[in-house]
Amino acid sequence: MLGFLTSLSTDIGAPDINHKCPNNNSSTSCYSLGLKSGLVAGKETRDSDFGYSLVGACWQQHSANFCLGYLLSFDKVFLGPANSLQIWQVANKTGWDDGGQNTTASPNPPCTVNAIFCVPFTKTYDE
Repeated sequence: MLGFLTSLSTDIGAPDINHKCPNNNSSTSCYSLGLKSGLVAGKETRDSDFGYSLVGACWQQHSANFCLGYLLSFDKVFLGPANSLQIWQVANKTGWDDGGQNTTASPNPPCTVNAIFCVPFTKTYDE
């Protein structure tokens, strides 16, 4: 299945950056786009022999819901499913980075897809 991916991961994630993806459970949701983008980016990174960075998985312009999807599928390409500690580490760093770049009191859109990710993300975002 991985051999048939032809889109760039940046193209897949563009609707999230532009706040054009719904924050729900549809196939076009921010989380679903993160899953697709992470899968493609993981394959691109692995095939290019670039190093793997778990904590550097998501950039500040993306929503928390996108980032969780991205992390889960990117990590799967390299190591298998992410565990709770890995998810917490990425959420903690991503929330801290995003909160320092934004002037809003809470993430917008809010993090809703997974408590293991959303609790540390929101906590460090607000600090």
